[in-house]
Amino acid sequence: MVERMAGGVGRALAACRIAALGVLLGAPPGAALAQGAPEPTVLWEREGLRVTGSVEGIASGQAHRGAWNGLAARYGPPGLSDRANWGEFVLAPGLDATWQAAPELALYGGVSLLAAGTLGLDVYGSGDRGAVLLERAFIGLRTSHPDTWNLDISAGAQPYIVGTGMLIAQGAGNGFSRGAVSLMPRRAFANTAIARVSNGGFSAEAFWLDANEVPSADTATQLAGGLVQYRWDSGTRIGFTGFQAIQSTLPYPLAPAGLVENGREGLVSWHGFGELDGTRLGLPGASVRGEFAVQRNDRIDLAASAWFLEAAYRFASVPWSPRLSYGYASFSGDRPGTARVERFDPLFYGNGLENWFFGASGGYSVLNTNVDVHRVALDLMPSQRDFVKLLYLRSSANQTNSPIQFGQATQVAVQDGNITVTSGVPTAHLLDELYVQWTRLLTPAVALTGWATSGWPGAGLRAIGADQTWQAVGLTLSVRF
Repeated sequence: MVERMAGGVGRALAACRIAALGVLLGAPPGAALAQGAPEPTVLWEREGLRVTGSVEGIASGQAHRGAWNGLAARYGPPGLSDRANWGEFVLAPGLDATWQAAPELALYGGVSLLAAGTLGLDVYGSGDRGAVLLERAFIGLRTSHPDTWNLDISAGAQPYIVGTGMLIAQGAGNGFSRGAVSLMPRRAFANTAIARVSNGGFSAEAFWLDANEVPSADTATQLAGGLVQYRWDSGTRIGFTGFQAIQSTLPYPLAPAGLVENGREGLVSWHGFGELDGTRLGLPGASVRGEFAVQRNDRIDLAASAWFLEAAYRFASVPWSPRLSYGYASFSGDRPGTARVERFDPLFYGNGLENWFFGASGGYSVLNTNVDVHRVALDLMPSQRDFVKLLYLRSSANQTNSPIQFGQATQVAVQDGNITVTSGVPTAHLLDELYVQWTRLLTPAVALTGWATSGWPGAGLRAIGADQTWQAVGLTLSVRF
């Protein structure tokens, strides 16, 4: 017997996955875009004022079979199907301006609109709708003194990322009334205030962020904190950040089955990250990366943690320049039978398949909480215009019988002759997934990406009724001027 999830747990799950979940399915990988994206078009340049314009358009289509590994009918809302075919589109025009008020002082700002929509019903059973919304609207001031301290202050609606995006990256919600749940085009926070001082490779920042969440799952989350970082070069840095959720209405689901209202409010997160390019150690092509996060909230007796380690090597002298990497991530889950809350809050994580979205079907299926993930990636460059990515991912529950994305619903079971209510999965193994993606730069401004994925349930999901392999394919065309 399986009961539907409690309303509060459903709101928590929806808010998490809308605000912080998703994968850039079919979107060209960041590396490919960085090499092929053209410079913004200069519209005006006179007397120290420079105005540039840009337009980005994306069209994507995809088909899914066995969505949610067959659990949609059991745990999902009425009408949710294990088959979905849909298209997404994005159009984002923008203007940016810089005024050189003095040789070492500049005022700058930007504004952009973002239209996005979904045609057909996506894997959440939502579609045939979208929205045109303001994406960026910010102003700033910066100095450019050589070989000394500089200041950069900005405010307004703009993107903001800390480190590689473990906790702060995806500042806006996508999907549902806004459309384009898989492309995740909206990233800017609704409002920000950011102050940065820097000198050479050192920088320190203070920030206040107001998330731009989907109205139907708006938790009114605001974050405030600071960041210090030292960067030796583009591939070597170390940083540390601390911040607090100064307000939020997001509830936390508990093990074996329960809910903490407004669980996120007051949450304090400490996050450290480091990257090392092997060239500095005489090992060109090698790189390592490590991150950790510790969370506390005395108001609800919360103590949670997460960490990530990754090692990679690029074989530059081998045809197609293969880059092989292995990473392992662990996010704590709430332990059954304890008064303390141990469930890690992933907040606004993101920044692509190379970072904090673990797979395609896996990216939908598991939040970065109560999960451990192995990731093996192979990146290939058959030519200067072709980029191939292959991923294998294996995910397991960090704590069994504790809320995860799958199994969030409560279940009635008999243990030692007693009827108990539990959630999550009884066995840790959740998913295995294979994912392949190919991107072709047709021109410096146009990229075409095709992808396919297959994710099959592990023993834990099979124990709660998962009986299908999640298969999907997609194609995306992106244009930027």
